[in-house]
Amino acid sequence: EPPARIEGEYRIALAVAPSMCVSAAASGSSLSRWGSVLSIEPDAGSGLYKIKVADGRALTAVGRAAALRDVDGTDSQLWSLTEADGGYVVGSRSTGMVLDSRRAGTSEGNEVRLERANGTGAQVWTMAEPPARIEGEYRIALAVAPSMCVSAAASGSSLSRWGSVLSIEPDAGSGLYKIKVADGRALTAVGRAAALRDVDGTDSQLWSLTEADGGYVVGSRSTGMVLDSRRAGTSEGNEVRLERANGTGAQVWMFLAK
Repeated sequence: EPPARIEGEYRIALAVAPSMCVSAAASGSSLSRWGSVLSIEPDAGSGLYKIKVADGRALTAVGRAAALRDVDGTDSQLWSLTEADGGYVVGSRSTGMVLDSRRAGTSEGNEVRLERANGTGAQVWTMAEPPARIEGEYRIALAVAPSMCVSAAASGSSLSRWGSVLSIEPDAGSGLYKIKVADGRALTAVGRAAALRDVDGTDSQLWSLTEADGGYVVGSRSTGMVLDSRRAGTSEGNEVRLERANGTGAQVWMFLAK
């Protein structure tokens, strides 16, 4: 019998490090704790697959890079999924090579590129269900003190009893989020500050939302750090800044409908 067909939205995770997923961009692909939400679409004519992001661009073999490009109907955008060791080898039709986590790396930002098949775990991927998406206007409240919300400004962020109304917008290409205020400025990682800046299209304005302890950890793509209520403070005006993830309640946030 032919193998079961895969279809739908997934994150493509490295089997030996399943928390690390393929994050696809125009410049190429890399490993990320959040990864891109990818639409796996069977191609009727070839029996292979197209792999796309929400804005319609397709994962494309560009030399040894696996990069996002506009759909062009060429073999460079067709991929095979071959079962192996509890996952799949993802192969490029045009190059004959397969997706590989370079030098068997499993860390954030490690390059994902095309290499000749070698039978190692660096080339075995699983199709992970994407998490539920958040979208709309919210106040971001500290889970351990839900009356205290993030108040964002150009100088940085702090806790406030009222907080800013923030628009949570999924980013089609990355699978992450942009967080904006009503005037269009975006929450931006500026050193350790979470500050409002004009939209500039950089990774500093992309955020992950990871479920944790009944709320979410809000992570900065550009820094690898997360939103933290400084020194676990819960009082009016306490600074909200970026710190390394530490698993404490000072880094768990709730999304309250405005």
